[in-house]
Amino acid sequence: MTNEISHLLEIIETHRSFLLLSHVDPDGDAIGSLIAFALLIERKGKKAVAYDQDGVPEIYRFLKGCDRIVSVIPPAEHFEVAVFLECPDVRRAGTACSPFIEKIPLWVNIDHHMENSRFGHLNIIDENLSALGETLFDLYRESKEPMDSAVAEALYAAIMTDTGSFKYINTTPRAHEISAQLIRLGINPYRMYEEIFETLSRPAALIAARAHSTLEIDNGISCITITLDMFKETGSTADDTQEIVNLGRNIKDVEVALLFRETANGVKVSLRSKHNVNVNEIAVKFGGGGHLRAAGCTIEADMKHAKEMIFAAVRKALQEASGHARPNER
Repeated sequence: MTNEISHLLEIIETHRSFLLLSHVDPDGDAIGSLIAFALLIERKGKKAVAYDQDGVPEIYRFLKGCDRIVSVIPPAEHFEVAVFLECPDVRRAGTACSPFIEKIPLWVNIDHHMENSRFGHLNIIDENLSALGETLFDLYRESKEPMDSAVAEALYAAIMTDTGSFKYINTTPRAHEISAQLIRLGINPYRMYEEIFETLSRPAALIAARAHSTLEIDNGISCITITLDMFKETGSTADDTQEIVNLGRNIKDVEVALLFRETANGVKVSLRSKHNVNVNEIAVKFGGGGHLRAAGCTIEADMKHAKEMIFAAVRKALQEASGHARPNER
């Protein structure tokens, strides 16, 4: 990957304006990577617009530099390079940016998702990384640009959130080693954890309580349901639901946890597994994707039919996994 990063640094040196994009419903890895990349471009004396169609979720707004991320691209802007961060395909950046990216001649695709379609002119893809923040760390190291507290916080947030605060199976020695270097730069890991995982707004607490009351458990599958009416009643938003699926995953004897969230156009499904089911393969069948043990998709159907389709796929995956020894997992 060193050669690819060197190529990326050449692109940065030889171009002046960059549109940075990440996926809809952004998580901490998306937001942290956008901030870190934008700061690097600015330090090179170049123009960078960091964009996410859904903006910055409230739990990440404490990060320095998050004000650089916009949810509307200024119509008069012109860009020479589009950099897609954590987008397995172009559609994951959303539809609102399409008129802009179609006019940009050079696309850079940086990701760590298993199903990335390698749509860029330059593709930097490493499925073995715990978080895309690791690639941004390598980019800073290769560029010789110093990392200040804003960069360190952004990268630590990226790695901490994608590893579930270093407890998910994708946590690697390298993730810990990079995080240790970021802590040495002066960040406060307890404060970071508290802001992201232990600070709930009143609407977030109310929607969590309502969602947890819908919990169902059936033969190794847990299911939590969130409807549009529940959002309206609690004054909450989709940003307030990111951690809710983990309740189902934490239950003894549950192998696959599902969260069904009703949207205006269908149902957003979050899938988590513990040991033997590749939820990425399930999500891909429905136009989504993610990682081995954490994935998601959106189904254009009502709640009843969305559940029927997902449950059928999960039950089939559980049947195929039954009787097999737990695989060696990295």
